[in-house]
Amino acid sequence: MKFSALTILTFAAAAVADLKFDLKAGASGTALDGVAIKKADSHLFAFSVGGDEGDDLSFTFKGSTLVDQDGAGARIDPDWQYLGSAQGSQSPTEGFSHKNDKVLYQGNAKWQACPVEGIGHVLIFSEEKCYEGIDIQLVMANQQEV
Repeated sequence: MKFSALTILTFAAAAVADLKFDLKAGASGTALDGVAIKKADSHLFAFSVGGDEGDDLSFTFKGSTLVDQDGAGARIDPDWQYLGSAQGSQSPTEGFSHKNDKVLYQGNAKWQACPVEGIGHVLIFSEEKCYEGIDIQLVMANQQEV
């Protein structure tokens, strides 16, 4: 029996399911450990860790981008390095992956939760330390193939 390359690629693509997961902070020994990452309408440019405002986030990997439960792509602001929702004509950021149940960006996990008055902590991807920032990992919880 002969199979064309297109047939084989079609079967291979069908076998790779998208991965949906809830996003939580991993920060052992801190009050943020296990806390859900949130999306709030008042600051879509930056997701928050903790606080009362917003909805807990769940994501699906679409290639090397992340799409949230509302269909918005995740974006890292090129100037401030905030992780938030792509808005308007902004494109979602590419370069996300996962390893050992952690979300990586460009192959590494240099995330920080930075305190912001009135919001709680916002997520940034950076090698620089923010003032009183907490080093965290982005943990993939409740994973399921979709």
